[in-house]
Amino acid sequence: MQPPEAATRSPMGSILGTVRVVAALAVIVIATLAALVVFEVLPQEVLSRVATKVLLVGAIAIAAVGIVTLLVRPHGNN
Repeated sequence: MQPPEAATRSPMGSILGTVRVVAALAVIVIATLAALVVFEVLPQEVLSRVATKVLLVGAIAIAAVGIVTLLVRPHGNN
C-alpha cells in the first residue's frame, strides 16, 4: 500500500521536484567554484568558462526530464 502523499502526487509535481534538484545541484557546483576562486585555487577565467557549461548542462538535463516525462506519461487511453 502506498503512503497517502504518494497517491495524491501529480506527475507535474514530480517534474518540478526534479527540476528543483537539477537547479540546486547547478547552484552548488557554481558556488563551490566561486569559493575556489575566492581562495585563489582556480583562476577567475575558469569560473566563467565552467559556470557557463554547468548552466548549459543543467538546462539540457531539465529539458530531457520534461521530454522523457511527456513520452512516458499515459495519454488517457485507459
